[in-house]
Amino acid sequence: MRLKPLAFGPLAALALFAVPALAADAAPGEVARAYDSEYRTDTATLQLAASGEEGNELEYHVRMKAGSTLVYAWSVTDVPAELFYTDFHGEADARPPAPEVSYREGLGTAAQGSLVAPFDGLHGWLFKNDSLKPVTVKLTVAGFYDQLSLREAMGIAGPEYLPFGPADWPDRYGPVQKR
Repeated sequence: MRLKPLAFGPLAALALFAVPALAADAAPGEVARAYDSEYRTDTATLQLAASGEEGNELEYHVRMKAGSTLVYAWSVTDVPAELFYTDFHGEADARPPAPEVSYREGLGTAAQGSLVAPFDGLHGWLFKNDSLKPVTVKLTVAGFYDQLSLREAMGIAGPEYLPFGPADWPDRYGPVQKR
């Protein structure tokens, strides 16, 4: 590890104490990662119906390999925080199927964070609108993952999958924009 001077003059020696303890203890592979897969960024605009109507909840997933990283941010407007529920969760590619693991669950109108996938499988969100009017969720994900078909992303079982992209989303789910 190479230290860079943080200060000059009589207090320069004190600058050595400002280096975080993690830098001395952590191996380089623990703080920096390289990936074989392509980095990507996707933004989805998701329309959810009012509470009590069909379409007031939606699952959105991406497929990730264990150790892959995802950074995300989502927000919803024009709804009280206590009326919008989310569950950020994962489902392992295990046979027989393993139980779903919840990473973050609760009420609110926005969240951002990251995930290092603990296992190969689907990772994503359940968004549920309990308000009396339709809402729009804006979700941005970036990192190392495979984008799923619309049917897979929504958790719909079946042998045929729709391609995932703006031309293939039903009108109520809005466009997906890849940056």
